[in-house]
Amino acid sequence: DPLYECPQLSVFVEYFKTRTTPIKAILLDQKACISGIGNWLADDILCQAQIHPASPANAIPNKSIAMLRQALIEIVTTACAADARAHKFPKHWLFHHRWANITSGSVRTPLGRLHFDTIAGRTTAFLPSKQHKFSRVETKTKTKAKKRSCLFDVEENDFDDHHSPQQEQNSSATTARRTDDKSLLFISAPSTKRPRRTSPHFATVTP
Repeated sequence: DPLYECPQLSVFVEYFKTRTTPIKAILLDQKACISGIGNWLADDILCQAQIHPASPANAIPNKSIAMLRQALIEIVTTACAADARAHKFPKHWLFHHRWANITSGSVRTPLGRLHFDTIAGRTTAFLPSKQHKFSRVETKTKTKAKKRSCLFDVEENDFDDHHSPQQEQNSSATTARRTDDKSLLFISAPSTKRPRRTSPHFATVTP
């Protein structure tokens, strides 16, 4: 219950982070983390929290979630204290300007250009100039191919244990060059490129 037992901020944050549905739909959902919020209440709460009603719940930052929770408590408390008498509602609420009998488009109001749209199956009023629309940005991590290095750390005695000086000179498979510190070997494998074949159309025929 938003009036007597409003959930802690951590509950809102935990609940929203796994939902991609519009925040307006969650506020209207009586089985969500909060219940008892009607259509016009949801619009005024989102307006005071400066959140666009179509924003995915998991895209809303924690700071804005905290503003939403505070606006929810204040608006529900004020509405109940006024005993639902509209003339006692604050003048800056959308409530006083939302009854234009339209489901799309916009109208001019003292609060700014008030837009209407259908969100979560309900007519929704909001101020685009004031309410920020958050969106989840998916980033793909590009994996770069790893280049194989020919630089190996080899102990000098390890090399000498397996190759005699004569074998080292006669080896045509690899060419080793010692660096100044004699602790690194640059080893290059022999070329495996096949010899270019001569095209049969250009072969010389000897009678």
